[in-house]
Amino acid sequence: MRFFRGVMGLGASRTERDVVGFVFSDGTGMEIWRAENEFHSFFGAGPIVGFRVGDGEAARASMEATA
Repeated sequence: MRFFRGVMGLGASRTERDVVGFVFSDGTGMEIWRAENEFHSFFGAGPIVGFRVGDGEAARASMEATA
């Protein structure tokens, strides 16, 4: 969660015992669930989250400089 708060600059839109939700500037939502949450146990070791950016190299450099 530090990545999404500190590097991505997102505020939590939902905070509960097993989940934290975030909303991006375009309205896209995302949730991070605790591994112990039984309802989402079918996720296993995933899912993998992806981000669409115009320039991957510049986006990576920006995130690494902020981390």
